[in-house]
Amino acid sequence: MSISIELKRNFIPINIGEIELQFDTSLENISRLATLQEEITERFNKYQLGLIERSNNGEFDDLKEGVINKRVIDEAFEMQKKMTEIKYDVLFGDGTFAKLYERYPDLDALDHAFDEVDTLLGAELDRLGQERAKASGAVAKSFVKKAKAKKTKKASKK
Repeated sequence: MSISIELKRNFIPINIGEIELQFDTSLENISRLATLQEEITERFNKYQLGLIERSNNGEFDDLKEGVINKRVIDEAFEMQKKMTEIKYDVLFGDGTFAKLYERYPDLDALDHAFDEVDTLLGAELDRLGQERAKASGAVAKSFVKKAKAKKTKKASKK
């Protein structure tokens, strides 16, 4: 005999344009949110270390002299793009930003979309947390009720 149980994964679907992302709402992933900002900061700091190394090798000497040219502007754009990439990839998994940017090559729009996702996802996670708290409270009450019923049965048998 075999028992099959279908496992239902919990996620919130998030549509950005025509692309659907899934935010994992498992307790394991929710607990990871506590360190989300740290992970974003760590990845961006690593990226900045690369910029510092390039600067130390003379790559940005014209900027140091106050010259603003296309290369400097492009590098500033790449820095903003990298920050947006890191935010998407940390929240939804590596490669998410590349997939979005390939379909929608508009950094400003994707950056604003992330801000919206952040706000709306926060509200949805609050609601989900309240639902889970109610559900676990109901389960606890059920266990207490069953335990009391068992005690009553034992007491009446004596």
